[in-house]
Amino acid sequence: MQRILVIDDTLPVAQTLGRDFAAAGYVVDVAGSSDVGLAAVRTHPPDLVVLDRARADMEGVHLLQRLHATAEQVPVLLVVPDPTASDQVRWLDSGADDCVALTLPFEVVLARGAPCGGGGHRRRSDSHMLTS
Repeated sequence: MQRILVIDDTLPVAQTLGRDFAAAGYVVDVAGSSDVGLAAVRTHPPDLVVLDRARADMEGVHLLQRLHATAEQVPVLLVVPDPTASDQVRWLDSGADDCVALTLPFEVVLARGAPCGGGGHRRRSDSHMLTS
């Protein structure tokens, strides 16, 4: 069963993404801070990390670098409010496996997660909110 970790410090966005991935049949953990997300990756590496770019506690590029230092093989799908082409190139060059607009329909976000370990077969749904 594939596990997705959503790291987003905007609680409504994190909960919505978590609920949507869980409804699509994934086991989902939601981390509301960078440190909680990093700890989750260390203790129970997910099959996919869904990460927002703008973070109050740590810039997304730095978190992306720390994620890869912690668990190099964990793919990262970056979710950005309205990415420009140069934004997408910068994030991909920084190590994200893909970069999608948060404004896209969830079905598109789900499909874009497929090459990163998301998408594909239906799984039992489960969701967990992680706390510090």
